[in-house]
Amino acid sequence: MTSIRRTLLAGLLLTLAAPALASCTGGARRESRAGAGGATRSDGGQPAPAAEAGDVVLTDADLAKMDGWVKRRRWILGDDVDIVASREYFGPIVSITERIGVIRREDTDQGGDAISTMTFTGPKEAIDIQTAPRVFIGTGLSVMARRRLTLRLLKTHAGDATVPVRIRINASGKASTGVGDQVAQRADALVMGARIFRGPDGQYAFEGN
Repeated sequence: MTSIRRTLLAGLLLTLAAPALASCTGGARRESRAGAGGATRSDGGQPAPAAEAGDVVLTDADLAKMDGWVKRRRWILGDDVDIVASREYFGPIVSITERIGVIRREDTDQGGDAISTMTFTGPKEAIDIQTAPRVFIGTGLSVMARRRLTLRLLKTHAGDATVPVRIRINASGKASTGVGDQVAQRADALVMGARIFRGPDGQYAFEGN
């Protein structure tokens, strides 16, 4: 393990113990509105609006396991990390952390897809838990990069009805994952992800790691 990795991992426990996003409210009803480009939520058990043509409507029960997945406390780290996720679900529960002066950030919106790229521009010996580009997802998952971190929030379209909610994280270059200050896995490249998909019976199911 390099001195950079040791420095990063030493601060992970404190980072993961801090609050991430209050906007991740498991149990709130959400609709992935394909073609509308936004998420609709209704609280207090209020009846949900009728779905429009082309909408993908997901209930609390459909989303429960994904809600649980984003609450699990863990981290993933690599030299270069790429996150691809559904914009409607993950947009409201993603938080980007950057240190001005050592990270160059570029944001673009391409046809409803929001893309943010953060590149560490400081000297290698200066990278640590405070300066590394990182993204918090929900209240549990922390994603960090030593060199470049790219977040792609992709708009859900009508053709995505079979997989309306998805996330895939690719970490390459001395990649590792774990919980707190404990490393669970190391490799040249690691992949983490989850999705809600419609099965042959027409019901939505969940799978993830």
